[in-house]
Amino acid sequence: MSSGAEPRRRRPLAVTMGDPAGIGLEITLRAWLERSDKGLTPFVVFADKDALAERTRLLGLAVPLAVVNAPGEAPDVFGAALPVLHSPLPVRPRPGDPDAANAAVATLSDKGLVAESTGKRVTILLGSDEATLQALDGVFGATGS
Repeated sequence: MSSGAEPRRRRPLAVTMGDPAGIGLEITLRAWLERSDKGLTPFVVFADKDALAERTRLLGLAVPLAVVNAPGEAPDVFGAALPVLHSPLPVRPRPGDPDAANAAVATLSDKGLVAESTGKRVTILLGSDEATLQALDGVFGATGS
């Protein structure tokens, strides 16, 4: 029996890249690859598209990327490509070798995620890396340790 109403569209999750030299990019790429098997809710990653593409090549993964302009576009492309809200990095990241120049961008990315999400109806999924904790401290006050 149909009510005639359009089914409610699921809001996308928002995932930040965290430390671009860390394991977050790999976890995000592998999660997208398992999206169907795990029944994952569509998500968008706030990351440097070039860093994601390079990590994809380094890991030998077949993950197409789709740059989106807003989190709400993620469900439309999620089945065919990993949605990326491009947050450019000043320095090319090298896995396992963090660069302080990229830490500020990661923090700004997380702050931007919180600010942009308030009017876009996205669920926020933040990591627990240092950049995220600094961003939360700047947005919400002291987070404790």
